[in-house]
Amino acid sequence: LDRIELGEVRDLAAELDPRARNVLCAHYGLGEPARTLNEIGSGLGVTAERARQIEVGALQELRERFV
Repeated sequence: LDRIELGEVRDLAAELDPRARNVLCAHYGLGEPARTLNEIGSGLGVTAERARQIEVGALQELRERFV
């Protein structure tokens, strides 16, 4: 499995819609301290489950673009 550099991940994330990008960056600590899905959801005005769903969709989109 090839290792992806942090800069490459940020470049890929930049192509996502802002909400999805914010969830990924906040949860995985890309450029900011990592936060829980509960904290992220609260900041977005959604549940932790909805924040998780946004994250899953964003990761799927990144996988599709990367492959």
